[in-house]
Amino acid sequence: MENIKKRPRLLVWFMVMALVSFSLFYGESPRVLAATQSKTFPESTSRTQTQTWKIPNLKSVVSVSVETGTVSYTLSGDTLTLTLSGGSPSRQVQTGGSPAGSKTISNYNPVRKYFYTYHNYASSGSCKFTSDPPSTISYGPDSEGYSGTLSKKAVDAWPVNIGSCTTATGASETQFKQDYYYEGTVSKPDTRTYQYYYQYTVTVQYLDNSAPILVISSPSNSQVVSAVDGRRTITISGTVTDTDNNTVTISATINGKTKTTSVTNTSTSKPWSLIWDVVNDNIGQGTYSNIVVTADDGNGGVSTSNYTGTITVDKTNPVITITGVTNGSTYQDSVAPSFSATDSGGSGLASVTATLNGSAYSSGTAITTGGAKTLIVTATDNAGNQSQQTVSFTVNKKPTLTLTTLDNLTLSEIPGFNTYTISGQVNDADVGDEITVKYQIDSNPAQIIATETSSGSPQSFNNDITIDSTIPEGNHVLKVWTEDNKGGISSIESRNFVVDKTPPAAPTFSENPTGQAVSKTVTINFPSDASIKEYKIDDGNWTTYTEPITLTKNATIYARAIDIAGNQSDASHSVTSIGPPNPIVNVVGLSEDSVKVTDTQTYPEPVERQFSILKSGQIVQNSNWTDEVEYTFSGLDPNTIYDVQVDVRFK
Repeated sequence: MENIKKRPRLLVWFMVMALVSFSLFYGESPRVLAATQSKTFPESTSRTQTQTWKIPNLKSVVSVSVETGTVSYTLSGDTLTLTLSGGSPSRQVQTGGSPAGSKTISNYNPVRKYFYTYHNYASSGSCKFTSDPPSTISYGPDSEGYSGTLSKKAVDAWPVNIGSCTTATGASETQFKQDYYYEGTVSKPDTRTYQYYYQYTVTVQYLDNSAPILVISSPSNSQVVSAVDGRRTITISGTVTDTDNNTVTISATINGKTKTTSVTNTSTSKPWSLIWDVVNDNIGQGTYSNIVVTADDGNGGVSTSNYTGTITVDKTNPVITITGVTNGSTYQDSVAPSFSATDSGGSGLASVTATLNGSAYSSGTAITTGGAKTLIVTATDNAGNQSQQTVSFTVNKKPTLTLTTLDNLTLSEIPGFNTYTISGQVNDADVGDEITVKYQIDSNPAQIIATETSSGSPQSFNNDITIDSTIPEGNHVLKVWTEDNKGGISSIESRNFVVDKTPPAAPTFSENPTGQAVSKTVTINFPSDASIKEYKIDDGNWTTYTEPITLTKNATIYARAIDIAGNQSDASHSVTSIGPPNPIVNVVGLSEDSVKVTDTQTYPEPVERQFSILKSGQIVQNSNWTDEVEYTFSGLDPNTIYDVQVDVRFK
């Protein structure tokens, strides 16, 4: 019989998670009022039951519990499907059997012992002799189901003389007897059977009004604003959804200034935004975090989400400091101005940049080009506040060289490995100067790479040297520098390189096992200076060698060793002693004049077979070489002994 109880509504909390693009806000648990109902389902003989329960206006389930056993559920619309199990019986009814019991047995199965004078070992003539009865015997089960063990007790305390008897030898003896019986307590088990009944009472706590789902999507990271036009707006925005389609009010407060907005038609996700103007709303300089955004549907459903990033309001310009140069001064050879900036407004520096004569300049970089210079340093903080400072000075300097040629290369005369590229940049501040780039290998005469007219900016150079017989094998040093037509010489840049014209030693091979075998492992031994170790089998593709090669048929293995300079050595090895394993021949069909045979051996590679039959050591029939695993010989002589031979070879 159905029993439904409505209980007072409770204030419960459940989690709603919002996926956002940055973890600078989190949602607190929305608050809604929960309803509670209990229902007792009809009694059943099944301990595990499936029951359904339809609850009008059911939105979601907070919890489901059962008074006994366990409960799990699925929810479809407003209908719960409950799986109930493991409960205690609500009642039981006896269906048969009887309870356990016991009773006393006495004078059971009397036993009589016979013996006669001086002969207590065997009967003789009319004189009888019997052995002592056992001390215990088994009893039952009897018609009432009782069973157990009974103990022996003598009826007569002393033997009784029952007359004379004559032995087989004619001797007269006195015949005695003594009576026994068994007694004890026997029992029977409980044989009662029952039918059990189960009844479950389930309590459901559920929601019939959904709280709004509040999502903060912007800003996706920390926000910095100022009083600068275009940077003075604080915006927090996102979406809200209410499955009850309530009008939802969104609100939040920054620096005591509360902003609200109402969102309608919320059955589907709708956008919202809260906007503060730093100037008009008089938001003070400082850092604001943990801003609570509230969504209220007006019917008891409230959700909150915290923007856990920071909103920094900075109204102070950065302060710039320049050291190493003074306005109007002239510097010989080189100068390295340094600059920095500080920000006390709280947003932090976004950038400190500088230009030298209109080109980007890094603090502390040595200025080696000649001419008049104007250094402009600009500092901007993260709120958009900006400061700028300018210094003008003059530099007179020799040319410089930057070499990008790689160091410690290994080269050879092999194409692809025989080009040595000399490249880099030269710079001369004196526009119009003639700049010459030179190089020298070891102690050989210097050579000219390039001659350029200075543009006042870095100029690239590139020249390829071909390694040939004029550059011997061994270690070498490359030196590169630049000169201008006014005697200025840059510092010399050096690079080491090696010329290697000797191929590595040729690879060697070893087979295991040696001699004839069904498969072999071939190990290739490469020289230690081989950077590329490759092999191929017959006409196959070249493959990197990493471990010994297993062959199951004869083949030629080719190997090549290539060093880092491209020098190559080659070797090959032919494996000719691999053969298939012996066939396993079985007779699978036999008649008066024919026989069918089969080969059941498993081969590592495809094979073909030739079947032969011999009489007195001579082949009388044989097949062609075939892919088949069985063959039938016919036209044979009856009552004749034949031998079968199968030859196998790899295809």
